[in-house]
Amino acid sequence: MEDRLHRGLLALALGLALLGASLVAAWNASGEQGAPPGAEDAASGSPPGAAEPAGSAPRAAEPAGEQEIAPDNTGRNVRDREGGLTPMDQGNDASDLAITQHIRRSVVNNDRLSTNAQNVKIITVDGVVTLRGPVETEEERAFIVAAAKSAPQVRRVEDQLEVDARGGE
Repeated sequence: MEDRLHRGLLALALGLALLGASLVAAWNASGEQGAPPGAEDAASGSPPGAAEPAGSAPRAAEPAGEQEIAPDNTGRNVRDREGGLTPMDQGNDASDLAITQHIRRSVVNNDRLSTNAQNVKIITVDGVVTLRGPVETEEERAFIVAAAKSAPQVRRVEDQLEVDARGGE
């Protein structure tokens, strides 16, 4: 009995998924711009056409051609590729690799650092360490720079870390 119920639910879920895919395909084939009717309401959790809650500001429509900025640092990565060192520039000799490994270990093992701080770019070329990427606080920046300066065989540290203006929000 339980097995039949499980199979029935799977069949229902598959049917709904196929129906959704068909509706999206039909909408795309119609050539209309924007999201299908009701899609924005679904994203907000309100039924289609529902009024905004009392006291809330109405949502402004996005101007044509503008999109919401993705909550990642893809744009920053593109900029970094065009003007400065990237991880692809990392030196491959044993001392450069050991320096980068030492710094990365110090950063990753600090549980008080944000995910952004733990993922900064650490690039070592001929003993010169370049630090790039966003951190949430000045304290995170100071910790990472100190970790780089304390690594054996470091000649110089180029601090290009950026403190996130949102303060970790």
